[in-house]
Amino acid sequence: MLALIYAVVQFRFLIPPPRHGLVILMYHKLTAAAPDSLTIHAEMFARHLKFLKDENFTPVSFLQLLDHIKHQTPLPPKPVIITLDDGYQNNYDLAYPLLKRYGFKATIFLPVGFIGKTNVWDAGKQTVAGKNVAEKIMDYPLLRELAAEGLIEFGLHSFAHTDYRTMTPEQIDNDLRACLETLKENNCPFVPVFAYPYGGIPRDATLRTATESLFKKHGIELALRIKSRINRLPLENLYALTRTTVSGTDAFWKFKIQVHKGATKLF
Repeated sequence: MLALIYAVVQFRFLIPPPRHGLVILMYHKLTAAAPDSLTIHAEMFARHLKFLKDENFTPVSFLQLLDHIKHQTPLPPKPVIITLDDGYQNNYDLAYPLLKRYGFKATIFLPVGFIGKTNVWDAGKQTVAGKNVAEKIMDYPLLRELAAEGLIEFGLHSFAHTDYRTMTPEQIDNDLRACLETLKENNCPFVPVFAYPYGGIPRDATLRTATESLFKKHGIELALRIKSRINRLPLENLYALTRTTVSGTDAFWKFKIQVHKGATKLF
């Protein structure tokens, strides 16, 4: 009963899902232990993939989406893009085998300056058995291996994992340049798609316009923010596509509603 009341408050059940929409899901880490807000248990991730498959969602890549935008190549009736931020080693250890099992494509957004290192942008620590440990980010040989397999593509998540809302246009320009040059130097394939660190699109109109101009300058064709809404088709602002946050502590029923309707909160 409490779950039903909460659901009624959180979601507008009377609002129908978009007739033509693109669902973009955002994950971060996977675990075989206890989940948290950014870390989903591997078994729950498998349930999500099975649900998407059973509900006839078709996973697409950003390359397919760009082909649709540029050449009107049709998308499948129920397209979904699965994304994972930060390139954690557990994406390879736990997520990738499940993606292969269900034949699902996914996009991993890389904080390029931390490839082969640890997640020092948030102190680089998680708690395991009461001890703080650094969380490993995949290295270039592993990224190239994944890219060669064909199920995974890589996008940009900035160089220094810095919030673009707090940066100047010059700093953003340098950050984007560092991303592109470093990935090319290390022969790491990537798609021209950017996920804003911390999900935040610049609120200041002047900075937002400057950021979009810099995306165009560097050949970035799409950018993603966090706002749990299903993207209506045809897409409008290509530098403000919305992603639905999937929390490791969310109940499965909430995920099912998000996939069909997005998180349409009343308040």
